[in-house]
Amino acid sequence: MKRSICLFATLSVVASSPTPGQSNSPWPMQWHDIRHTSRSTLPGPDHPVIEWSLRHTSFDDGTPVLAEDGTLYLVGTDSLFAINGDGTPKWSIENTANLVEFSPAILSNGAIAVGGLFQLRTVEPNGTQKWVVGISSQSSPMTTSDGTVYSADLPSLVLHSVDSAGNLNWTLNFDGPYGAPAIDTVRNTLYVSHWPALTALNLDGSFKWSYQTDRENSSPSVGSDGTVYFATNSSIFALNPNGSLRWEYSSDSTAFELSPPAISLTGSVYAQSLYPGTEIFAIDTSGGLEWKFDAGTQPTSDVVLDSRGVIYFGTNNNQIIALNADGSQRWITDYFDGDIRTDPIVGPGNKLYVVTAHPDHRLVSIRDGSTAVEEDDRTGGIATRLTVNQNFPNPFNPSTTFGFTLPKAAMVEVTVLNVVGQRVALLLSRTLPKGYHALQWDGRDGAGSRVPSGVYIYRVSTEESSVARKMILLK
Repeated sequence: MKRSICLFATLSVVASSPTPGQSNSPWPMQWHDIRHTSRSTLPGPDHPVIEWSLRHTSFDDGTPVLAEDGTLYLVGTDSLFAINGDGTPKWSIENTANLVEFSPAILSNGAIAVGGLFQLRTVEPNGTQKWVVGISSQSSPMTTSDGTVYSADLPSLVLHSVDSAGNLNWTLNFDGPYGAPAIDTVRNTLYVSHWPALTALNLDGSFKWSYQTDRENSSPSVGSDGTVYFATNSSIFALNPNGSLRWEYSSDSTAFELSPPAISLTGSVYAQSLYPGTEIFAIDTSGGLEWKFDAGTQPTSDVVLDSRGVIYFGTNNNQIIALNADGSQRWITDYFDGDIRTDPIVGPGNKLYVVTAHPDHRLVSIRDGSTAVEEDDRTGGIATRLTVNQNFPNPFNPSTTFGFTLPKAAMVEVTVLNVVGQRVALLLSRTLPKGYHALQWDGRDGAGSRVPSGVYIYRVSTEESSVARKMILLK
C-alpha cells in the first residue's frame, strides 16, 4: 500500500508563482498522472507470466516509478535504485540513512526527485546528484512540467514548493496529517487532503477554498472534468471544482481505506474497504453503487487501471488480481512468495511491475504470455474448455511461469511430472474461480530440493479434463 501521510492549514505562505504544466510525475506511478487518477495510458497483460525478477533485501514498500526510457526507479530502505527495463541494475545510491520509502517522482527533464528525513533531493538519470534542499520531505513528491516539486513533511506538518533549481518557493503550515497533493493544471489548482478538510490552493500557495469533513482524508484524485474525489473511513466524496459537494457515497457495513480513489475513463470511481477489508467498490457518476467485488483476502495495494479499464491490485495472499470493468474477475496470479504491498505499474509492451515484500523482497516484471488458443476453444473471447499456455521462459533456469484458463469454477490440481510420469511436485490443489490463473515453478521437488536439468511435464487437471505440456530445465 502506498504510504499517504496526511494536513490542515494555517495559511502562512512565502510565494513565487510557478508555471503550470503537465509532466511525467507519476503518483500513483502511471505516466502523466499528477491528478492521481491511477489510470495508465497503456494496456496491461491478459495472460501474465513472470519475465524477470530482481531481489534486494531493501525492496519492500516503495512503489517504483517508470521513466519514458523504460528505467524503473525504486526507493528501498535507505537506498535509491535505477533498474533497466530488462531487470539489470543500472545504478544505486545506497546506505543513505535519510531516505524514506515513498515513491520518487520524475521531473520533465528526466531528473528523479526523492524525499528524505532531512533533505529533498534530485538525481540525474545517470545517478549524479543535481540539487539538495535542507527540508524534511516525508511524502511522495509531485512535480509540474516547469520542474517545480511539491512535497510534504509529516513531523513539522509543512507543505513545500521547490523550483527546478532547488530554491524554496514557499512553505505552508498545516494542522493535521497530510497526503501527497493532486494537481489540476487546467485549473492551476493544487488539492491537499488533511484533517479535517480537503483544501484547494493556487499553485503559488494562496488559498482557494476548503471543504470540511471533520475526518482524516485520503490523498485526492482529479477527474478530467475537474471533479475531485477522496475517501474518509466512512465515505467517498466527489466535489465540484468550486468546492461544492457533487455526491457522497457511504455504506453502513463498510469502512473505506484512506487511498486516493481510482478514476476510469467513463467516470466510475474505485475504492477499497478497510472493514471488512476484502472488497473493491465501484461507484458510478451519480454516486450510486455500481458493483463490489469480494477478493476473499485483503487488498494490500491501491487499485490501478490500464488504458482499457482493466483493474489491478495486489493482496496479502501473495496475489495480483485483475478485474474487468464490470467487476468480474479477469485473472489471478498465484506465484509470489510475498505480499504485494506496492501498486502494480503498467508498462510498455503489456507489462506490469510489482514489488513483493517480506520474505521475498523482489521487483518483478510480468509480461503477457502466450495467448494461442484453438478457435473452437473460445466463444466471443471466452474459453469454453480448459486451456493451458506454454510456460515462459522455456528453456528456463531456475524458475518459469505458465497460465491456464478455466471456463467455470472448478477444483484444480497442478502437478509437475518427470518424463516417465512420476510426480515431482504438487503446485496447486484447490477450487479456483473461472478465468485466467498463473503459477510459477521454481525447479524444486516436493521436498524442496533442486531437480536436475531435463524435460519435465506440467499438468493441469479438473474433474472434467486434463491438459499437459512439456518444459525444459536447462542449467
